[in-house]
Amino acid sequence: MTIKKLEDGRYEVDIRPTGRNGKTDQTEI
Repeated sequence: MTIKKLEDGRYEVDIRPTGRNGKTDQTEI
């Protein structure tokens, strides 16, 4: 899980798992 702090002070949470192939941007849940 990745947590990124945005410029306006909010947080963006990426709950996608780092997939078996390592492509976090195309992970299928």
